[in-house]
Amino acid sequence: MCTKRARILQYNPGFAVPSELGSPSAHKISFLFVTTMTDETRHIKEGEHLAEVPSPCAISSSSISTNSSLASGTGDVARTSAGAPTVQVDLKKRVKMAMAAQEYVCPITRQLPTDPVTAEDGRIYEGAAIRAHLKRHGKGARSPATNEKMGHRLLPVPQYANMLQHLVDSDTITGDLADQWRKVMGKKSLVEKTKKLAEGGDLGAMVTLGYWYGEGMEGLRKNHEEAFRWYKRAADKRGVTGLAAAGRCLVMGVGVKANIVEGMCLTGQAAALGSDAACYGLGIWYAYGEYGLTRNDEQAKHWLRKIVNGHCSVKHMGDAELKLARKEMRRLSR
Repeated sequence: MCTKRARILQYNPGFAVPSELGSPSAHKISFLFVTTMTDETRHIKEGEHLAEVPSPCAISSSSISTNSSLASGTGDVARTSAGAPTVQVDLKKRVKMAMAAQEYVCPITRQLPTDPVTAEDGRIYEGAAIRAHLKRHGKGARSPATNEKMGHRLLPVPQYANMLQHLVDSDTITGDLADQWRKVMGKKSLVEKTKKLAEGGDLGAMVTLGYWYGEGMEGLRKNHEEAFRWYKRAADKRGVTGLAAAGRCLVMGVGVKANIVEGMCLTGQAAALGSDAACYGLGIWYAYGEYGLTRNDEQAKHWLRKIVNGHCSVKHMGDAELKLARKEMRRLSR
């Protein structure tokens, strides 16, 4: 329950904003973007992947095992009709590869790197992990592998990534390491495809990228500035969800310097075009006299009524927010 003294979360078109306010606009609202991007994709919802991106491949029956027969180099042997033994799986080789696979893992994450870089200690790391390590320790940074002092220079190793791709695709590396690597690479592929669609002018892809950046989803680092940039690009093309999200960013000053006048203008346009989230924002701001608006119960009821009566043609609010809108309407109607 919100209180005026509690530090709570504001409206969230992909991000959370701290607030001292106690009004329902301080509740976290999470967009559920249901926007068709192109014929090549299906509808995108929160956390849902594009259709073309395959699920992580199933681990084959020849996956590396750590059972006793494998460790000892023994195992099932098939025989031909002539009685000659035929080894089904070269177990000794797989044991060696299982041990060798550990040489490819990042010393920090203990996973196969999806963005491999070479550090000054000569080791290969996951790019994001070693950058965070170096930033955290500054000039006193030491190698996570050797504990020796090390500089901050990093070099990308694309050939290493290609090699890992081959080793995983050929089932040379299997098990949890390969499974996690495929999962992360699948997310990267999804993001790349979505960015390509967004750069091509797809409004749904623009808004989806904004949401992912705002929430730090699909392997992207949380970046409110980048989130606003994509929302604004969609808004500039008159995308309703983009107008609503960019308007909120500007009003609240998240990812961009606050500009209440411009933010209210975009929010008003989105509400006029049928955005339930924009109507909610206006309704709550009028109800509590927030962000420069004079408290006006009639205006508040006008905008909230559109949500409650189902008159909004673009619905990207969740059920929790719909309940809040109904609750506010009841309060204002007493």
